Amino acid sequence: MINTKNIISILDNILYRISRNITFNIIDNNLLVLSFHNIYSKKSEIDLDLLHPQQFITVGDFRLILNILIQHNFVFIDEKFDCNRNDYVKKCLLTFDDGYRNNLLILNLLKEFRIKAIFFVVPYNIESGECFWWDVVYRKCKFKGMSDAKITKYIEHVKCIHPYKIRDYLYKNGISDLDFLPKSDIDRPLTRNELNFAYDSKYINLGNHTWSHEILTLLNSDELIYSINQSNIYLQSITKKNITCIAYPNGCYNESVISNILKLGLLWGFSLDCITNQYNKLDLRNLKLGRKLIWGILNIEKQIQIFSLKYSFQNIIQIMR
Repeated sequence: MINTKNIISILDNILYRISRNITFNIIDNNLLVLSFHNIYSKKSEIDLDLLHPQQFITVGDFRLILNILIQHNFVFIDEKFDCNRNDYVKKCLLTFDDGYRNNLLILNLLKEFRIKAIFFVVPYNIESGECFWWDVVYRKCKFKGMSDAKITKYIEHVKCIHPYKIRDYLYKNGISDLDFLPKSDIDRPLTRNELNFAYDSKYINLGNHTWSHEILTLLNSDELIYSINQSNIYLQSITKKNITCIAYPNGCYNESVISNILKLGLLWGFSLDCITNQYNKLDLRNLKLGRKLIWGILNIEKQIQIFSLKYSFQNIIQIMR
């Protein structure tokens, strides 16, 4: 039987076999956009099962990521995209989705390295103070003894339900309002004051992630426009300026979503497509930017090494042979 440790070992071996064939010596005009979610202060917090671990990233992992990127001459940019497009230097943009309170753990590191990041936050949870529904599901299922694989499959099933019907579905399946109450600072969202504090630091910019983390491909045009507008209004009350970027919840978008977003004046749209963004070819508006995930349970340097190159699936298959 293949268990989680076996899978991690297999993936790490694959990363090694790919990365030993390539180096960081290729300098081009790529833009690497990294996506993060929750951040742990230490590994032991993961075992508390308070929230879906997602990428298993700790503060120590994040420091390592920054050091590796700097060591290999990445230049960090912000949401203005205003640096030289033709300087043929690898660029990196850091993004954090959802608006977890634990994201504040990286603020001192951003100050130390003088790097900015974008927080794509969910205003509904900031205002209500409720945990995100997928974390509620995770710890409820974990308490019942379900495996991580089964929990993940169940969460993916719930994501396919219309966003405005998810709450009722969860009620019918044994989850109550009390389950949405945070257990600690680990699993709760930011407060409005904390979001203000992060933005006032000058190291955090804010981006749209819809009003309540609606998967946009499941909404009709009116629902989509309303959700994004409500989020923009909320964020603009903090920034006092127009919001220019959106991260699609769950990375989901289609041409209908793009068409509606074009009407709303947003300039930059971030998915979770694992593609290479060529910085010198970006228009003044691009709603199909790819982002990549880094996993704390795998070798971090090998992952970044692969991300920094323009490798296609066919290239990787050749290397693996």
